[in-house]
Amino acid sequence: MEGALSKNPFQITTPEDLTADEMISLFVDEHTDLPKIVNPGHVFIKGPRGVGKSMLLRFLQPDCQCLYFEKELSQLDFLGIYIPLKNTNFSLTELRRLEDAHACDILNEHLLTCHCCVRVFEELESLQLSKVSLEDAKKYYSDVFEPLICNYLDCEYNIEECESVKDVFGKIKVIITKESRTITQYLRKLAFQTRILPYSGALFDYIDFLLPLLEGLTRIEGMPKKTVYLLIDDAHCLNETQTRVLNSWVGTRTSRKVS
Repeated sequence: MEGALSKNPFQITTPEDLTADEMISLFVDEHTDLPKIVNPGHVFIKGPRGVGKSMLLRFLQPDCQCLYFEKELSQLDFLGIYIPLKNTNFSLTELRRLEDAHACDILNEHLLTCHCCVRVFEELESLQLSKVSLEDAKKYYSDVFEPLICNYLDCEYNIEECESVKDVFGKIKVIITKESRTITQYLRKLAFQTRILPYSGALFDYIDFLLPLLEGLTRIEGMPKKTVYLLIDDAHCLNETQTRVLNSWVGTRTSRKVS
């Protein structure tokens, strides 16, 4: 065949793989529940596969919002963080061994919190952050993140070597990713044991870790000063304990800060 190959019309592309330009060209905001969804507050979006739930969530991400409304990041009415649950380790068989253990809810909340945190800083790393204050980002690291992480890990990290806001957010992502892998490795080791092993790693939760971490982001110059939206997709992938944990997050009165 001569010339460029034509695009396969049957190719499957998920919303999270679309660029902001592609999303804006495809997204239709008429006859949707978008006006209800964009307001602060907890919202459940339910529907069969293929009706556009993920498209709605993708549209709420900062890159799409900035492009569609022609606004700077700091001018957005909310900071939407897309958190997919489809391709995760949440369905590890070893988690079932903990169902009768008193620490089951604690470990599952730690796993869910780690995943959300990693996605938050992956999202921030991918944005255009040229107008976000590097000084404020470093202050966020030293005044918000470091005290929180040291509560669990009893360690310090040097932030002065970071030359950009992306470096700061990237460093945070690396640290939390390491903790996420620690809990995953612990769970996998249970497969080779006849008894439940003691867990000695960090234990993050919503109220004492994730919530102040997200609140602190809104105080950085150049970031939206409004509500943070956690756009959790495919929640049916959670096990019963994780669903209960997520419901406890929804049950908190924090929807003006985090929805």
